[in-house]
Amino acid sequence: MSSIDDYKIIARSLDSYMYVYSLRTGIWNKIYDTNKLFHIACALDFSETMAVFNDFLYQSFRSEEDVKTRRIVGFDLVNEEIKEFPVMSWLIEYDLKASFLVMNGRLSLLCTSKSKPIADVWTLKNCNEWSCWEKSYSFHFDDFEYGMTILDITPSGKLLTKAAYRKMCSYFTQIKIINPIQDTEMSSIDVSDWKPIDGKGYVETLVSPFGTIKPGEDVEDDDGNYHISL
Repeated sequence: MSSIDDYKIIARSLDSYMYVYSLRTGIWNKIYDTNKLFHIACALDFSETMAVFNDFLYQSFRSEEDVKTRRIVGFDLVNEEIKEFPVMSWLIEYDLKASFLVMNGRLSLLCTSKSKPIADVWTLKNCNEWSCWEKSYSFHFDDFEYGMTILDITPSGKLLTKAAYRKMCSYFTQIKIINPIQDTEMSSIDVSDWKPIDGKGYVETLVSPFGTIKPGEDVEDDDGNYHISL
């Protein structure tokens, strides 16, 4: 984070706690207990993707039992303070999962329709006005008999997807990179033999708070915890 000359890492525990690590101070701080903060006495689903924009970490979460408990929260990484944002009325038209991302320098939301094989990307046009959300574009994913799963999204908006289809009585899995803005398939690879479960992008300039670890090397810290690099 250039504004405070520090690297920060956010971690979610298996319960309702969240923690932030500062590379400059070398300290983990507990951010908040979501159950106590929002008076939700049940498990929360954190499956939605988080995104950092203008020094805020944006995330959406909900109760696994009651969809009405959906919350949109921004965590100020500089001051380590919580801010809750109003839930947009148009979100009711979409599936429960909504993923934040930063696309072309703007905070965006990827939402999937409840009734159609369509996904929409909404963009916050004015970062100072939360109500200024506009639908940027839509794309279809009904070409595959068993649907398409979005694994990751690049900052420029390209999608890393996994899709299953049947051909000549055989089942295949494909990994594809798609540019939905131009509605083009950039590249694809048949990975039926891999049985892929998930995939993520990475940034080459990431800094590890545990120092440099060579591939395959296990490192033990002062507390007896092991950090494994694959």
